[in-house]
Amino acid sequence: MEKNKHTIPMKLYYLLLLAVPIAASEGDRLPGFQDCLLQCEKLMDCNHATILEHIEAQQQLAEENIEPVAHPVKPPEKRDTRSINEREELPQYSLKDFQGNYRLSWITRTVFLWDCMLDCDYKCQQFVTNQRELSGLPMVQFYGKWPFTRILGITEIMLTIFSIGNYYTNFNSLTKILTQYNKNYKSGNDSFIIYKQYIYLIVGSLVGWAFSTLFHMRDTSLTETLDYFGAAMIMLLNFNAISIRYFRLFTPSKRKQRLIFQSSLAVIFVFHCIKLHNKWDYQYNTYFNLSFGIMAMVLWVAHAMRVRNIHTKDFRMYNNSMQLLPFETKLLSKLNYLSLSESKYIPILPVLLNLWLLVGMSFELLDFSPWLRLLDAHAIWHLFTIIPPMFWYDWNIWDIELMKLTGV
Repeated sequence: MEKNKHTIPMKLYYLLLLAVPIAASEGDRLPGFQDCLLQCEKLMDCNHATILEHIEAQQQLAEENIEPVAHPVKPPEKRDTRSINEREELPQYSLKDFQGNYRLSWITRTVFLWDCMLDCDYKCQQFVTNQRELSGLPMVQFYGKWPFTRILGITEIMLTIFSIGNYYTNFNSLTKILTQYNKNYKSGNDSFIIYKQYIYLIVGSLVGWAFSTLFHMRDTSLTETLDYFGAAMIMLLNFNAISIRYFRLFTPSKRKQRLIFQSSLAVIFVFHCIKLHNKWDYQYNTYFNLSFGIMAMVLWVAHAMRVRNIHTKDFRMYNNSMQLLPFETKLLSKLNYLSLSESKYIPILPVLLNLWLLVGMSFELLDFSPWLRLLDAHAIWHLFTIIPPMFWYDWNIWDIELMKLTGV
């Protein structure tokens, strides 16, 4: 998962963040990369290296005033591919190449757990990528991921920033939903149960984006696992929220059905995590998220069209309703930035958000190499997913207020 992981239909596409297998790629199979690893691990004595030794090495480099070289090794002008596996045809590195290039402070090395072997792996990816650029060859992936530039110990800085942005937009929605929840709970209105589902969804989204941030900051087996589990949780919470809204499971007469439904989703999540823990299966995980994502998206679009039909039947009344006015005004003020500040667009906002996300998803399908080794297609996708939460929960509040007027 290179990624990049919320709003309702957005969860469908968030599964893309889960779909990339961490398997052997062209880059990590290259003889030049494998040979670089062997040289680095030997020269850096990774079998005996410790954090303290790395700190001492960094201090020694500083004292010697060794300057890093951007492109330490230039490949031969012509290479006989028939002998590419022969040692003499591969670049030869010195200890200075590994110690003087792509250096980390001992703080970032310690905080982000960059041990000797992992540091060698990163540096060799960069060396091989430099050599391929000099030779006019395309960039390749290593272990299913692009060779991003490491900044302050973070390997995917743009994805990390955008994950934090997604966390912020969801967190910013929590207060308004909590306010409506408390207001409806105190008044005894059944709609507080719907708001409770949105609280679950926002909290789950915060957890998922926090895991996504950790994963893109530092890719380890633990952060990857948390990222996958967090994404699955968001998909199920999203499906839970729209199911309870669309099928009106929040009413007192359907309390038993709601409990059975939610208990079933909880059991499904637990068994999903256990299955992946026992045997990691990327294909199964993709199908799992895809299934719940598609079902949720269909329900949200169907719900939006139902709301549109209700709103259209008596447009004048609902458009001038004092109960809806504050929430409609807030939505229109935001839609104004998109030149869509007309009430007729409010009911179909979920459809518009889906279209926006489909555009963002198209970048995922292109999957181009990262610009300046920082910004790739998945990062752009994460940038697109920041926007929908800014509108989504305001729309949900407007939808519930409309439901109070119509009873649907």
